[in-house]
Amino acid sequence: MSRRILTIFVVTFIAILATSLPSHAQGSDTTISSKIPFEFMVGDKAFPAGEYRFVYQPRTMPALQIQGVDGKHHAGLTVIARLAKLHEGDAPKASFVFDKVGEKRYLSEIWMPGQDGYLVHASKDENGHDVVEVK
Repeated sequence: MSRRILTIFVVTFIAILATSLPSHAQGSDTTISSKIPFEFMVGDKAFPAGEYRFVYQPRTMPALQIQGVDGKHHAGLTVIARLAKLHEGDAPKASFVFDKVGEKRYLSEIWMPGQDGYLVHASKDENGHDVVEVK
C-alpha cells in the first residue's frame, strides 16, 4: 500500500513540475514601444497612427495588451496561436505584422524580442501585409 502512495506522489509531483516549467520559461514581463505610421485595427477597434506600448504579461489575462502612450487607446489582445521563433539562439527584434484587407490594416502578429510570436488576428481575405520593426 505504501508503494502505491509513493507512486501516486511521484507522478503528481512530476505532473506539477512539468506544467510549471513552460510558464517559468516565458514568465517575464516584456514591454516594447513602437511608432506605428498608419491607422490600424485591433479586432473591431480602430487605432490612429502613433506611439504604442505592447505589453506581454504572462501571468495576467489577457497576456498581451496594446496601450497608446497618449492613454486614450488600449485593448487586450486575444492570442489565437503561438508562433515558433524563426531564429534559434538569436534574439530576434520585436516586430508587428499587419494584414491589409481592402484599405484597412489589421494587427495580426506580434513578435516580442527573444520570444515566440503571437497570432492575434487572422484575416480570411488577405490582400497583403505590412511589417513594422521596432528600432
